[in-house]
Amino acid sequence: LEMAEAVANRIEETAIFFNNDIKTEDDCKCLFMKLALTNHSCCPNSSWTGGSKNPRQLELRAAKDIEEGEEVTVNYIIVEARFLDRVGRQARLLDGWGFKCVCALCDLNSELEEIQDREERIKSDIRRIQQEMTQECDRNPALVNWKTLCSLQKEILDLVSQLVTAQLLLFREYNSLVNLSQLARDQSQLKQALESWRELLEKLNVERAWKDYQSCLDKLEQYRGCLQKKNPPADAEIRQFLWLM
Repeated sequence: LEMAEAVANRIEETAIFFNNDIKTEDDCKCLFMKLALTNHSCCPNSSWTGGSKNPRQLELRAAKDIEEGEEVTVNYIIVEARFLDRVGRQARLLDGWGFKCVCALCDLNSELEEIQDREERIKSDIRRIQQEMTQECDRNPALVNWKTLCSLQKEILDLVSQLVTAQLLLFREYNSLVNLSQLARDQSQLKQALESWRELLEKLNVERAWKDYQSCLDKLEQYRGCLQKKNPPADAEIRQFLWLM
Protein backbone atom coordinates (compact mmCIF):
# COMPACT_ATOMS: atom_id res chain seq x y z
CA LEU A 1 0.00 0.00 0.00
CA GLU A 2 2.81 2.40 0.87
CA MET A 3 4.51 1.66 -2.44
CA ALA A 4 1.25 2.23 -4.35
CA GLU A 5 0.80 5.58 -2.60
CA ALA A 6 4.38 6.55 -3.39
CA VAL A 7 3.83 5.75 -7.08
CA ALA A 8 0.56 7.72 -7.07
CA ASN A 9 2.35 10.72 -5.58
CA ARG A 10 5.04 10.50 -8.24
CA ILE A 11 2.89 9.59 -11.21
CA GLU A 12 4.62 11.95 -13.64
CA GLU A 13 8.11 10.79 -12.65
CA THR A 14 6.97 7.16 -12.85
CA ALA A 15 5.58 7.69 -16.35
CA ILE A 16 8.86 9.28 -17.46
CA PHE A 17 10.79 6.32 -16.06
CA PHE A 18 8.70 3.67 -17.79
CA ASN A 19 8.80 5.60 -21.06
CA ASN A 20 12.61 5.71 -21.01
CA ASP A 21 13.74 2.61 -19.13
CA ILE A 22 15.77 -0.14 -20.76
CA LYS A 23 15.26 -3.75 -19.68
CA THR A 24 18.61 -5.39 -19.03
CA GLU A 25 19.46 -9.04 -19.55
CA ASP A 26 18.96 -9.80 -15.85
CA ASP A 27 15.34 -8.56 -16.20
CA CYS A 28 15.84 -5.25 -14.42
CA LYS A 29 14.32 -2.03 -15.64
CA CYS A 30 17.04 0.62 -15.54
CA LEU A 31 17.24 4.28 -16.49
CA PHE A 32 20.45 5.16 -18.31
CA MET A 33 20.56 8.95 -18.32
CA LYS A 34 22.53 9.40 -21.54
CA LEU A 35 21.06 6.49 -23.50
CA ALA A 36 17.58 7.78 -22.66
CA LEU A 37 18.35 10.87 -24.74
CA THR A 38 18.81 8.94 -27.98
CA ASN A 39 15.91 9.22 -30.41
CA HIS A 40 14.41 6.39 -32.44
CA SER A 41 14.96 5.56 -36.11
CA CYS A 42 13.92 2.44 -38.03
CA CYS A 43 17.30 2.72 -39.78
CA PRO A 44 19.50 3.69 -36.80
CA ASN A 45 23.20 4.48 -36.95
CA SER A 46 23.92 2.97 -33.52
CA SER A 47 22.72 0.42 -30.98
CA TRP A 48 23.29 -0.34 -27.34
CA THR A 49 24.59 -3.61 -25.98
CA GLY A 50 25.31 -5.03 -22.55
CA GLY A 51 28.66 -6.21 -21.30
CA SER A 52 29.28 -9.89 -20.71
CA LYS A 53 30.27 -9.36 -17.06
CA ASN A 54 27.82 -6.68 -15.93
CA PRO A 55 24.42 -6.75 -17.68
CA ARG A 56 23.53 -3.39 -16.17
CA GLN A 57 26.42 -1.65 -17.84
CA LEU A 58 25.47 -0.75 -21.42
CA GLU A 59 27.50 0.80 -24.19
CA LEU A 60 26.37 2.65 -27.28
CA ARG A 61 28.12 1.46 -30.43
CA ALA A 62 28.06 2.92 -33.93
CA ALA A 63 26.41 0.62 -36.46
CA LYS A 64 27.84 2.53 -39.42
CA ASP A 65 29.89 5.62 -40.15
CA ILE A 66 28.34 8.70 -38.52
CA GLU A 67 29.01 12.08 -40.07
CA GLU A 68 29.98 15.05 -37.93
CA GLY A 69 26.80 16.78 -36.78
CA GLU A 70 24.59 13.78 -37.61
CA GLU A 71 22.14 12.76 -34.89
CA VAL A 72 22.92 9.49 -33.15
CA THR A 73 19.83 7.25 -33.23
CA VAL A 74 18.79 3.78 -32.05
CA ASN A 75 15.88 1.48 -32.85
CA TYR A 76 13.47 1.16 -29.91
CA ILE A 77 11.82 -1.93 -31.43
CA ILE A 78 14.87 -3.65 -32.91
CA VAL A 79 13.82 -7.14 -31.75
CA GLU A 80 10.06 -7.53 -31.52
CA ALA A 81 9.16 -5.39 -34.54
CA ARG A 82 12.23 -5.70 -36.71
CA PHE A 83 10.31 -7.11 -39.68
CA LEU A 84 7.06 -5.18 -39.38
CA ASP A 85 5.90 -2.99 -42.25
CA ARG A 86 5.74 0.81 -42.01
CA VAL A 87 2.16 0.88 -40.69
CA GLY A 88 2.92 -1.77 -38.07
CA ARG A 89 6.06 -0.02 -36.86
CA GLN A 90 4.36 3.34 -36.61
CA ALA A 91 1.44 1.82 -34.68
CA ARG A 92 3.82 0.07 -32.25
CA LEU A 93 5.78 3.27 -31.61
CA LEU A 94 2.65 5.39 -31.26
CA ASP A 95 1.22 2.94 -28.73
CA GLY A 96 4.44 2.51 -26.75
CA TRP A 97 6.07 5.93 -26.96
CA GLY A 98 3.36 8.27 -28.18
CA PHE A 99 4.89 9.45 -31.44
CA LYS A 100 4.52 8.74 -35.15
CA CYS A 101 7.83 7.76 -36.69
CA VAL A 102 8.94 9.88 -39.65
CA CYS A 103 12.45 8.50 -40.02
CA ALA A 104 14.00 7.94 -43.44
CA LEU A 105 12.26 4.56 -43.77
CA CYS A 106 8.84 5.82 -42.66
CA ASP A 107 8.53 9.34 -44.07
CA LEU A 108 6.45 9.09 -47.25
CA ASN A 109 8.01 12.34 -48.46
CA SER A 110 11.53 11.01 -48.09
CA GLU A 111 13.93 11.03 -51.02
CA LEU A 112 14.68 7.36 -50.22
CA GLU A 113 11.48 6.04 -51.80
CA GLU A 114 13.30 3.33 -53.75
CA ILE A 115 15.07 2.08 -50.61
CA GLN A 116 11.79 2.24 -48.67
CA ASP A 117 10.02 0.10 -51.26
CA ARG A 118 12.86 -2.44 -51.31
CA GLU A 119 12.86 -2.70 -47.51
CA GLU A 120 9.09 -3.21 -47.43
CA ARG A 121 9.29 -5.97 -50.07
CA ILE A 122 12.09 -7.77 -48.25
CA LYS A 123 10.32 -7.61 -44.89
CA SER A 124 7.11 -8.84 -46.50
CA ASP A 125 9.00 -11.86 -47.86
CA ILE A 126 10.51 -12.48 -44.43
CA ARG A 127 7.11 -12.40 -42.73
CA ARG A 128 5.73 -14.82 -45.32
CA ILE A 129 8.57 -17.28 -44.68
CA GLN A 130 8.20 -16.90 -40.92
CA GLN A 131 4.53 -17.77 -41.27
CA GLU A 132 5.49 -20.96 -43.11
CA MET A 133 7.95 -21.78 -40.34
CA THR A 134 5.37 -21.11 -37.63
CA GLN A 135 2.93 -23.47 -39.31
CA GLU A 136 5.60 -26.17 -39.47
CA CYS A 137 6.44 -25.65 -35.79
CA ASP A 138 2.78 -25.96 -34.79
CA ARG A 139 2.97 -29.72 -35.11
CA ASN A 140 3.97 -32.59 -32.93
CA PRO A 141 7.78 -32.23 -32.57
CA ALA A 142 8.18 -35.77 -33.88
CA LEU A 143 6.55 -34.71 -37.16
CA VAL A 144 8.38 -31.41 -37.67
CA ASN A 145 10.52 -31.31 -40.80
CA TRP A 146 13.67 -29.76 -39.41
CA LYS A 147 15.40 -29.74 -42.78
CA THR A 148 12.58 -27.60 -44.18
CA LEU A 149 12.86 -25.19 -41.26
CA CYS A 150 16.62 -25.01 -41.72
CA SER A 151 16.23 -24.24 -45.42
CA LEU A 152 13.62 -21.55 -44.74
CA GLN A 153 15.82 -19.93 -42.08
CA LYS A 154 18.66 -19.79 -44.63
CA GLU A 155 16.29 -17.88 -46.95
CA ILE A 156 15.48 -15.46 -44.14
CA LEU A 157 19.15 -14.90 -43.39
CA ASP A 158 19.85 -14.14 -47.05
CA LEU A 159 16.99 -11.62 -47.07
CA VAL A 160 18.03 -9.98 -43.80
CA SER A 161 21.52 -9.45 -45.18
CA GLN A 162 19.97 -7.10 -47.77
CA LEU A 163 18.33 -4.79 -45.19
CA VAL A 164 19.88 -1.45 -44.27
CA THR A 165 20.12 -2.58 -40.64
CA ALA A 166 21.56 -6.00 -41.54
CA GLN A 167 24.55 -6.00 -39.23
CA LEU A 168 22.31 -5.28 -36.23
CA LEU A 169 20.05 -8.22 -37.05
CA LEU A 170 22.33 -10.93 -38.42
CA PHE A 171 23.62 -12.17 -35.05
CA ARG A 172 20.16 -13.45 -34.16
CA GLU A 173 19.56 -14.97 -37.60
CA TYR A 174 22.88 -16.84 -37.59
CA ASN A 175 22.05 -18.16 -34.14
CA SER A 176 18.71 -19.45 -35.43
CA LEU A 177 20.35 -21.05 -38.46
CA VAL A 178 22.90 -22.83 -36.27
CA ASN A 179 20.12 -24.08 -33.98
CA LEU A 180 17.99 -25.41 -36.81
CA SER A 181 21.01 -26.93 -38.58
CA GLN A 182 21.70 -28.90 -35.40
CA LEU A 183 18.12 -30.17 -35.23
CA ALA A 184 18.13 -30.93 -38.97
CA ARG A 185 21.38 -32.89 -38.51
CA ASP A 186 22.92 -30.86 -41.33
CA GLN A 187 26.61 -30.81 -40.41
CA SER A 188 27.66 -28.94 -43.54
CA GLN A 189 25.18 -26.10 -43.01
CA LEU A 190 26.02 -25.99 -39.32
CA LYS A 191 29.73 -25.55 -40.01
CA GLN A 192 29.09 -22.87 -42.63
CA ALA A 193 26.72 -20.95 -40.37
CA LEU A 194 29.16 -21.03 -37.47
CA GLU A 195 31.99 -19.76 -39.68
CA SER A 196 29.89 -16.89 -41.04
CA TRP A 197 28.64 -16.02 -37.57
CA ARG A 198 32.21 -15.92 -36.26
CA GLU A 199 33.36 -13.73 -39.16
CA LEU A 200 30.64 -11.22 -38.30
CA LEU A 201 31.69 -11.27 -34.65
CA GLU A 202 35.33 -10.69 -35.54
CA LYS A 203 34.33 -7.76 -37.72
CA LEU A 204 32.11 -6.03 -35.14
CA ASN A 205 33.70 -7.36 -31.92
CA VAL A 206 30.66 -6.96 -29.66
CA GLU A 207 31.50 -8.46 -26.27
CA ARG A 208 27.97 -9.59 -25.43
CA ALA A 209 27.55 -11.23 -28.84
CA TRP A 210 30.73 -13.24 -28.29
CA LYS A 211 29.20 -14.60 -25.08
CA ASP A 212 26.09 -15.75 -26.96
CA TYR A 213 28.30 -17.44 -29.56
CA GLN A 214 30.32 -19.28 -26.92
CA SER A 215 27.14 -20.37 -25.15
CA CYS A 216 25.91 -21.85 -28.43
CA LEU A 217 29.22 -23.68 -28.93
CA ASP A 218 28.91 -25.18 -25.46
CA LYS A 219 25.44 -26.52 -26.23
CA LEU A 220 26.62 -27.93 -29.55
CA GLU A 221 29.40 -29.79 -27.79
CA GLN A 222 26.90 -31.20 -25.32
CA TYR A 223 24.73 -32.57 -28.14
CA ARG A 224 27.53 -33.43 -30.58
CA GLY A 225 26.79 -37.15 -30.31
CA CYS A 226 23.19 -36.64 -31.40
CA LEU A 227 24.37 -34.73 -34.46
CA GLN A 228 26.88 -37.38 -35.47
CA LYS A 229 24.48 -40.29 -34.93
CA LYS A 230 21.69 -38.35 -36.66
CA ASN A 231 19.22 -39.33 -33.98
CA PRO A 232 15.84 -37.57 -34.19
CA PRO A 233 15.95 -34.61 -31.76
CA ALA A 234 14.29 -35.23 -28.41
CA ASP A 235 12.30 -32.61 -26.51
CA ALA A 236 15.22 -31.64 -24.27
CA GLU A 237 17.45 -30.91 -27.26
CA ILE A 238 14.71 -29.02 -29.08
CA ARG A 239 14.30 -26.71 -26.08
CA GLN A 240 18.03 -25.97 -26.20
CA PHE A 241 18.08 -25.10 -29.92
CA LEU A 242 15.01 -22.97 -30.44
CA TRP A 243 14.21 -20.96 -33.55
CA LEU A 244 14.66 -17.33 -32.42
CA MET A 245 11.60 -15.87 -34.12
